[in-house]
Formats: sequence, C-alpha cells, structure tokens
Amino acid sequence: MRGKGLGLLINNKRIMLVCIAALCFLFSGCGQSDKEKTQVVTESNNSGFESSHTEVSSDDVLETKPVTTVPEKETENSQETASDSVQTETGTYTENTGNGTSGRPVNTENTKPQEPSVSTKPSDIVTENNTVSSVPETENTKIPTETPLEPQLPVTTPEAIDYTKLILSNVGESELEIYNKIMTAIENFEETVYFSYGTANQQQVENCLLLTSFTALETNYVSTKYVITVDEEGYVTRLRLDYTSTREQYRKDLAKLERVVEEIVNGCTATDTYGIVTYIHDQIIKRCRYNSESENMLSAYGCLVDGKAVCEGYSKAFIMLCAEFGIECVPVIGTTTADGVVESHMWNMAKIDGVWYHFDVTWDDPITKIGDDFVKYDYFGLSDNAINKDHTATDIPYFTYPRSYSETGNYFTKNKLTASTANGAVSILENEIMQACITNERFVRVRVSDDEEFDKLSSYLFDPDEKGKKEIFGILKSVAQAVDNEDFNPGKYSKLVNEEKNILTIILNYE
Repeated sequence: MRGKGLGLLINNKRIMLVCIAALCFLFSGCGQSDKEKTQVVTESNNSGFESSHTEVSSDDVLETKPVTTVPEKETENSQETASDSVQTETGTYTENTGNGTSGRPVNTENTKPQEPSVSTKPSDIVTENNTVSSVPETENTKIPTETPLEPQLPVTTPEAIDYTKLILSNVGESELEIYNKIMTAIENFEETVYFSYGTANQQQVENCLLLTSFTALETNYVSTKYVITVDEEGYVTRLRLDYTSTREQYRKDLAKLERVVEEIVNGCTATDTYGIVTYIHDQIIKRCRYNSESENMLSAYGCLVDGKAVCEGYSKAFIMLCAEFGIECVPVIGTTTADGVVESHMWNMAKIDGVWYHFDVTWDDPITKIGDDFVKYDYFGLSDNAINKDHTATDIPYFTYPRSYSETGNYFTKNKLTASTANGAVSILENEIMQACITNERFVRVRVSDDEEFDKLSSYLFDPDEKGKKEIFGILKSVAQAVDNEDFNPGKYSKLVNEEKNILTIILNYE
C-alpha cells in the first residue's frame, strides 16, 4: 500500500516526501487465491481409456530506498507446481444400454433460478476413461462433422476511441491542468515537474499521479517512487520523478506493442460488440500467463508482448484493446476476497450495447494443465450484485464507476448455458456435447442456478450406480453413435467443477 508522507522542516521549508509504487501499491496480492488452488485430478480405469524509509539530508539531497512490493502470486513456474495436484483412480464401467438420458434426476419442487455465487472455491478437474464396446452403426444415423463453410462477410472495425476521456471526464479544470503537466513530463521523460505558487496541493498531485497510472497503459517505465516538495503553506512546488527505461527503449517497446495490437485487431472476425469483447477476453488469456516477477508486469506491454503480467497488466490490456474496437472500458480498483483472504485487485467494466458489465480477465485465466486453449468465463459480463460477492470496488479520484444492474451480459446467460434444474442442465449438456463433437470443440459448460439442483446434476452424472456405470459415459456414447467423428473418444473425459458458482465444465477427448 502507498506509504504515508514524512513532514520535515529544513531551512524553514517543509519537505514532504511520499513514495508511490505506480499501481503496485494497490495490487500486491491481486486476489488470486482461487487460481492458485485449482486442483487437477486424473481418474483412469482398467479399461485403458484414459511495499520505504526515506532519509533527507537537505532540500536537494534526497535518498529514497526502493519500494518493496509483495508478489501478487507465485512465479510462473511455481504456480503450476503448487496448484496442480494429480491423483489416479481406477474403476470399472458397465455399458449403458439406454440413450444416455434415462434415470434423470427428478425435481421434488419448483425452484426459481437464483443468481449464482461469484466467490471462488477450489475447482476440481477430473479425467475419466472407459472402454465402450462397439455398436453397429449405419450411415443414416450419422451426423456429418463437416459442414459447408458460410461465406465470410468483411469485418468493419469500429473507429478507435480515446479511453482517457472516460477517466478524465469528471476531472475539474485545475486538476486537469495538474494532470496534463505531469503527463507531459512523463511523456518527455522529464525528472522534475515545477508548479507555480498556490496552484497545487499534495492531495491533488497524488490524485493526478494515480490518474496517470490509469491512462498510461502501454508500459510501466515510471519508477515506483516519487518525491513531492511542499512549501511552508502546504503548496507543492515540485515533483521529482524517476524512470526505469529510456525514451529510446520506450519507443521501441511501443512499436512492438502496436504491432501486436494490430495483429489482434486484424484477427477478429466478430461483428457484434459482445462477440468482440469475448474475442478480446480470450486473446488476452491465451497470450498471457500470470507472473508477478516480470519486469513489465504492470502494463499492457507485459501482458500482450511479454506474455507475463499481473492483474494490472491484464486490465490495461483489456482497456487498450476495447478502445481499439471503439468499446468503452474503464478500470476498477479494489479488493477481492477468497477463502477469507482479502487482497488488492484490478479488473474492468465495459459497455456492451448500452449496458455496463464487469469483466475480470485475470480471474478467468486458469492455472491448470488442461491446455493453453482453455478459457474460463466465470467473471465475464457480471452485474454489480454478482461481482460484489467477492469483489469490492475502491473509489478512483474524480471518477464514478458506472452502475451495472443487468444479468443479460453474463456469459452463461447470454449463451443459454444456465439451467434452474438438474434435468435442464442435462439437456443443455447433451446438446452442447453434440455440437462440440461436430466441430471438434473440447470444452462444454453449464451453470445451474440452484445449489441443490447442481448437487443433483453432479450425482446423476458422475456417481456410479449399483452396476458401476456412470451416466456421463452413456451420454458420451450416444453422441458418438450419432456423430460421424472418428477422432472422438467417448470413453474418456475430464471435468472442472466450480461448486461455489455451480459451474460444470466437461472436457471432451479426441484421439
């Protein structure tokens, strides 16, 4: 967290020294408990399927020790080792003679859909294997996996917007002048910013420094410390900055970042705002790995070029890419709570079709061994009520967060992957598995809005009956019989269960 200023009288002048760690002071910890504790469990059976003390000697001789920040999470390599726990379980399977839907759980009462909890809990990934005996198939019962390609319409990229205007829209005239003075100095790598008498107090300068962190997304070349000099009346006379890079290196880094951004923008085929935001979300997760020791971890450069960042880097990359597509997006700073641990964090709000929603790309970036193509959508398009279950926003100076009341932007709601009953969830899964098998998609997801119904779903699919068979294999087999996909292996699957959010992910297997 940001250190408190030290007030000293030297030569009848009061010197205020304040240290800041860019946004590190806000985001040490980054609230990633849920990601660190993801468990990977493998089941296989006999069948073979598988934060400075500052010293001052005079007004001009200042020695400031570097700010020490607490790592947000474990380093890149240690994350996977600490988070993934592999176990093996053996079992037998009795072939399901039905169509994979018999014996479905029966609702004992009508349950109204409820908003699922957004707090996170360790998720379990389970891989099961089973042998499935051959069943005679006819050509008429097959669904072809190859479908004619629809003609691709040209994608018109919306005009990019200036994301800084959203953050600065409510900044007063005097504060905006201070902000512009500081930003001009930073852009020119100037070490000292002078202020005319009576034009800025300490709080104003600190607030505007914070705003520069939110509006300079590209690279974090401003050092994690600064010095403010205040006169006897409490007005700031100068601000001293330090840099971790040179202007030449910054220009080179900026050019690299611009090339990557252009590549991402040109690769988007979505034509609607929701699809574009989904594409941005997925691109960031697939390109970046959480790392709290990377040099550029607090910037969009670290996220998109280095592929290593913490929550601040993820969030800035999300803002930058949204702006390139003309989508309004702002940062949200605050704290998260997971397993009783409160940590600083940063996420986003974006506007889709006139409605604001929350997006936490960092928490949607899983730490598992499932594969680089696996993306979560647990924090995609949430309302205030949903995000507030485990995220608490902190005010940004001169800025008021938009309000989000709608649930329609939630990924599972938008894609019709939410059920209020176990029976409804089974129907969704059957349909999604069928479609996934046709397109060779590996991941199938469903959310249940009621806790008891989610438990019913899990028991129905994965608990063996008296004969040792599991219903999930019956569903997979029936799909294999209906879809002409020789690569699909109905005797093997993996699962990711989020019991807090009632989200089940089935991972299909292709040989």
